Amino acid sequence: MEHKTIYWQNAVKLPVSNLPSSPAERAFEFLSERYQSQAFFTKDEFQDYSGWDPATFDSLFGNIFNPLLVAVGEDLFQVSEVFRRYSSLKRFQALLSKTPADLVNYTGYYYDDVIVFEFFMPLRNEAVLKSTLDALFYKDTILNRLRAAPEEALAAQFPMQPGEGEGDYFQRVCNWISTKFTGYSIGHFNGRFKGGRLKSFLEAAQLEQRANSYIEDETTAIVKFIFPCGTSQIKANYASLENDVADALAAAEDAGANEDQQAEARRIRFFFNLLFVKSILQVVSGEHSIWMLESGLRSRLHIWKVEAVKQ
Repeated sequence: MEHKTIYWQNAVKLPVSNLPSSPAERAFEFLSERYQSQAFFTKDEFQDYSGWDPATFDSLFGNIFNPLLVAVGEDLFQVSEVFRRYSSLKRFQALLSKTPADLVNYTGYYYDDVIVFEFFMPLRNEAVLKSTLDALFYKDTILNRLRAAPEEALAAQFPMQPGEGEGDYFQRVCNWISTKFTGYSIGHFNGRFKGGRLKSFLEAAQLEQRANSYIEDETTAIVKFIFPCGTSQIKANYASLENDVADALAAAEDAGANEDQQAEARRIRFFFNLLFVKSILQVVSGEHSIWMLESGLRSRLHIWKVEAVKQ
C-alpha cells in the first residue's frame, strides 16, 4: 500500500496505512477527532477519509450524518453536540444501521401567544391534587362539569351551531378541550416564610420558647399549565434550528395577540376556571391562601384567601 498522508485543516495527520479497516470505523474516527477539535471540514474531506463510494456516502450524508453536523459556511461543516450521543463506535455503528424512517428529524413550530398558569401551594396537597387533576383527563368527568356549568356562560364561549343537538355540541366542546388541556407539570421548591407580622429578635425568641416558629421552612409545589393560543406556524427544520432560534430570541418587537387569539384566550381562561381552578380550590381547602400566577398574554396574580366569617 502506498504510504501517503491525508490532510485536513487543524486536524491530526494520519497515514493511510494506519487508518481503521472499515469505512464506518474511519468515519467514526474522523467525526470523533473533529468533535474534539471543533475544526471545520468539507464534505469531500469527510468522504475521502471514510472511503465510501460517492453514491453510498451521499445517501449517508443526507440521511444519517447531516443531523450530527452544523453548516458553518458554503460546503463547510462542524460536528455538533448531537454527536455526543454516538461517541462510542458501537452506538455509531447502530446509527448507521438505521433507515431514514427510523430517524427523528425535528421541525420547529412556534406560537405567538401563550397563557401560563402556575399554582403555588404546600407540598402536602400534592397527592390528592394529582388524583383530582388526573380525573379531569377523562371524558366522563369533563362532560359532568360541562353539563353542570351555567348554560348562558357556556354558550357565550361556545355558541351552539344551527341544527346542532346537545350530544354533538358537547362532543365539539370536548374536542376543543382535548387539544388545549393536555397536561400539567409539578415542581418542588424549598421555601422559607415568616409567620405573622414582622417581629424583633426578642419577640421571635419569645415565640420560639412557646414552641411556635417565627421563620418556617416549607416545600412548595408549583403546578404549571401551559396553553398555546392561535395556530402554530412552522419555524425551521432541524438543520437550521439553531439559527432560527437565535433569530426568534433576537426579535425586537412583539406583534401582540389579534382579536381571534384574544377570544381564544378568554375561552381558555373560562374553561380553566370551570375545570381546574374550582377543583384545585376544593381539594386544597383549609389553606390560608392560594396563589396562582398568570403570565403570557397578560401578567396577573390571582389570590384566594380564607375570609373570617362575620357574626
